[in-house]
Amino acid sequence: LREEKELKRKERSHRLIVRGAVLEKHLKKPLMLTDEDVSTLLDYVFLLDPVDKHLDRLVKDRETTIVNRGPETR
Repeated sequence: LREEKELKRKERSHRLIVRGAVLEKHLKKPLMLTDEDVSTLLDYVFLLDPVDKHLDRLVKDRETTIVNRGPETR
């Protein structure tokens, strides 16, 4: 149980680092922005209808892929 928790923590940490790096790649002068600036920017971006619709499509596509794989590969 302890090893499973440790593995999940490491997977989460890796995911956060990778996604943070992806975000930073798209920011102009990221060192000049505060964490609050980035949070405000993301709040704004995710309120945009095209972004919301695209995110819904991505999630739906991933859910469909998981369902279609069947129980033997989950």
